[in-house]
Amino acid sequence: MVTLRRINHATTMRPTIALTCIIATATCAMAQIETTDTITSRQLGEVVVTGDKPQIKGQDGVMVVDLPAIVRDKPVTNILEALGYLPGVVNDNGTIGLNGASSVTIILNGEPTTMPLQNLYQLLYSTPVDRLKNVEIMYSAPAKYHVSGAVINVVMKTPRPIDGLMGQVNLGYNRTRYGSYSGGLNATYAVKDWSFDLNWTLSHNRSYSRQETYSNHLLNDSRHMIEDDMRQIGRNQSNLIYAAATFKKTETLL
Repeated sequence: MVTLRRINHATTMRPTIALTCIIATATCAMAQIETTDTITSRQLGEVVVTGDKPQIKGQDGVMVVDLPAIVRDKPVTNILEALGYLPGVVNDNGTIGLNGASSVTIILNGEPTTMPLQNLYQLLYSTPVDRLKNVEIMYSAPAKYHVSGAVINVVMKTPRPIDGLMGQVNLGYNRTRYGSYSGGLNATYAVKDWSFDLNWTLSHNRSYSRQETYSNHLLNDSRHMIEDDMRQIGRNQSNLIYAAATFKKTETLL
């Protein structure tokens, strides 16, 4: 008589699998203990991060240019000279223009001025570049400026009462054949909600020019030599006074 016995392989393999897992776990634990990093911590010194704000920003059709930052290392002393470094600005026979615009209007602090263009240029020439805050360029000015076409808005710094009285005096002298001189005074003062600006310039120029012309004319079969010696002496004197008072109510934050 032969007796057959069925062996349960699943039951037989359980201890072997469990033993294998225990050995693998122990091996991993030993590997973790042996590879532990022993780097010591240390404290870093002070770290200073520096950066520059963008010099040109565009928003809602207005290009705001940080012109004082652009001309910081340039040989510029007044606002009129600084405008020559604006992007897109061209000099058309002494007149400021913009690429792509048939004409351009210069306004001060968002307000159009009624003074002649040459007087406006003289005012900008006599105003130190330190008074400049930024410049706004608009190829199509909004209706609030009451100006059509392209506009360059020169925004100046608003004096504060804490600054007291600030001013600058400049003198200049130039001589070729005759001497020419110029002088100016720029002063600002602020008290409470009021700010006052005063700009006075005086210039006296004397110029000299000479032109000699020689011509040979044929008249009645005879030649005639004509000599022309023309000398011109010119004098120009200008006196410009600009005064402005601004009231701006400041709110105190509690």
